[in-house]
Amino acid sequence: MASSTPFLIGTLTPQYLRNVYLRGIDLGAAWSGPGAEDALTQILQGVIETAQGKLGIQFQTQRVKTYPDAGLVLGVDYEIEGEPLHWFLSPPAAQHFTIPLPFANVQSIERVRLFYGNPGASPEGKALYTMPPDWILFTQKEGILRINPSITNAVLQNQATGGTAGFESIYYAYFRRMEIPGAWAVDYTIGYGRIPLDVARWIGLTAAIQVLGMAGAGVDVGHGLGSESLSQDGITESVSYGQGTYGPYSGLIEAYKSQLECLDIGQLKARYHGIKVAVW
Repeated sequence: MASSTPFLIGTLTPQYLRNVYLRGIDLGAAWSGPGAEDALTQILQGVIETAQGKLGIQFQTQRVKTYPDAGLVLGVDYEIEGEPLHWFLSPPAAQHFTIPLPFANVQSIERVRLFYGNPGASPEGKALYTMPPDWILFTQKEGILRINPSITNAVLQNQATGGTAGFESIYYAYFRRMEIPGAWAVDYTIGYGRIPLDVARWIGLTAAIQVLGMAGAGVDVGHGLGSESLSQDGITESVSYGQGTYGPYSGLIEAYKSQLECLDIGQLKARYHGIKVAVW
């Protein structure tokens, strides 16, 4: 990912929107006070969610845990409860298995465990093996986690019984299986932890256009009309409102739309499509 000046998520606030994109603009009484701040917050959050969906990335850093250890609290010790993942045998002659990860922008892998069967609410009661770090391989663009059993680390620790399991328990026993459903529990961290500056600009412009459009509709005395005329008894009277397509803020909205064209979200996606797996 190309680097840019860090833009923290928390700085995309109503005050930022007013200072940068709505500076000096009288939006009317409806857009002042606590209620207006709440409305601006909701608009900004909606645009941020839209940007995440279009880019296929998460801005907020979040911890994903699958079958979390006893005592860990969702929302405190981790943000997302992961689902058990499948693995797939790689093409013929390949000596590894692949696990597709469901999220982009994986920053780190904390733990990879193998379960036999569904542990349900009591993962400690099932056969469980933790992968040694030197078995775990990454490629940045493919979005997959590779498990490559190493003869140099042929023993896996069985956490459930305190015993050990041989190299063959993971490698030979499953080598001819094309898929093992729901066997893998991966703990990892996702998200950039920031919003890139050009993406923040796209969010600010998009949110400002929405606000200006709604505020303009509220004060548009022409109700969307640029002019109107009345003819009676041979006399015609015309009134021009000069509102434009988007009400009294049409000029600024058009300017912001032109700037958005230079920040095409498709081009931004090509730049910030996300690295699904990162270096261990």
